[in-house]
Amino acid sequence: DIENAMLMDCKGRFIKPFHPECQDINLEVIAIALSRIMRFFGQTKLSVAQHSVNMARIFMFMEQNEFAKQALLHEIAEAFMGDLASPLKRAFPMYKDIEERLIKKAFGCFNLSYPMAKEVHELDKEIMIDEAVAHMPNAEYWESFGLGIDLCILAENIADFEPWSSEKAYEEF
Repeated sequence: DIENAMLMDCKGRFIKPFHPECQDINLEVIAIALSRIMRFFGQTKLSVAQHSVNMARIFMFMEQNEFAKQALLHEIAEAFMGDLASPLKRAFPMYKDIEERLIKKAFGCFNLSYPMAKEVHELDKEIMIDEAVAHMPNAEYWESFGLGIDLCILAENIADFEPWSSEKAYEEF
């Protein structure tokens, strides 16, 4: 049963992140994990923590604090299950179900609205395009997914696409 799956965190504590109770959803553990997981299944030097912080900064700039908090936690599943490329996620519906369960739990633990706002989903896709164009080969492929972040927001230098160290990503998260 996934609810009783026990993991050891970086402090040597045994946790049950899939259990309904909130005690094992620790922001420090999440920040450490996401600062060490690189975007695009490890093919870039951008961490998932940096990605999440960039999204949160954009929402804070737009004075949408609820969305900023959701943005910070929208990749929580990767802290406990690692990164799985989107095409593979679609091939494994169970993965998506577990991922959604963790998001729902985390949002509840931090008093955030669930389900995740469509604005968070939309910005996630937009920033993914900009990250990929900046750090992956074949920009035309990534641009075929749609438009990136609004140029006015990019001009404000709120999002930082230069890779951070894992220490900085952890601190910023």
